[in-house]
Amino acid sequence: MTVVAVSILNHGGASATLECLRSLLKQRPDSSRPFRLEIFLVDNGSGEAEQHRLQEALPHAPNLHLDLSAKNLGFAAGHNRNLRTIRNTVAPDFVWLLNNDCVAQPDCVARLLECATESPQIALWGATLLEPGGKKVQCAGGCRYNAWISSFRQIGSGAPIEHIDEIRHSRMDYVAGASLFLPTQHIDAAFEPVPRQKRGRGRTDTGFLNETFFLYFEELDLARRLKKSAYGMGWCRDARIVHSGGLATGATGASRSARAEYHATLSALKFTRIYHPYRLWVMMPARFAAKCVQLGLTGHSRHLRSLWHAYRDFLAGT
Repeated sequence: MTVVAVSILNHGGASATLECLRSLLKQRPDSSRPFRLEIFLVDNGSGEAEQHRLQEALPHAPNLHLDLSAKNLGFAAGHNRNLRTIRNTVAPDFVWLLNNDCVAQPDCVARLLECATESPQIALWGATLLEPGGKKVQCAGGCRYNAWISSFRQIGSGAPIEHIDEIRHSRMDYVAGASLFLPTQHIDAAFEPVPRQKRGRGRTDTGFLNETFFLYFEELDLARRLKKSAYGMGWCRDARIVHSGGLATGATGASRSARAEYHATLSALKFTRIYHPYRLWVMMPARFAAKCVQLGLTGHSRHLRSLWHAYRDFLAGT
């Protein structure tokens, strides 16, 4: 039987996490392709009250494993912690890194396995992310990225779900980090440990995801390392997930957080320094100006301080 190990992180989002877990426990396998899910959840330093609430409310399932972290490790280090546990406890055929604010449709895993089986040359699969309500596409597998100004565009964004077959998908620069599905063999075969010069200043850690990035740009870094291999990235059209987006980081809407602004900018600067050093001096002022305008127009001018702190810490070598 095919074993799929799912890695999920929680940080102050117990309600969303529980909804995500319930959707995973309802996954239906195809009769021709049976599978077993092993779900690994790391609570990323939410505090004793949140962790206690999570423990009390978790569904009782033998395939659900909880790990409590005393501090917030961030996206990359949190998933790397889960992946080490997964490799030491189960022998999965596939690994699925999934955001806790995702609700997978009942046949999602079956569709991902179908895509992966039919196209073994693909090392990393993205799903169809839907807006809350499930009527519109949020992202068709992945995104395009403009390194000159550090901006991204979600492929297929806004398309009605009934027109999903009309989405043109010539290429994507990276798979959306909310859902990263890959055969286990590619963790070692296609991705070498993060090179020292690509870990950021003062960092010596290694792992599947680059822990230089606390939040954001981990999937972009992963895609760049993937391009060095003989494998590609793909979109599994019929694997569908309703994705709320930004619940853990406060990255959307009126609750947009200072932490999200800080880490999004700091990670963008680090990524450009690693992969596009000659574009850095164009990207830095362009992003700063664009973010000032965006924050002002959207009523988040209070976060200009976070933007400034990100630039200050980057130039100081953080």
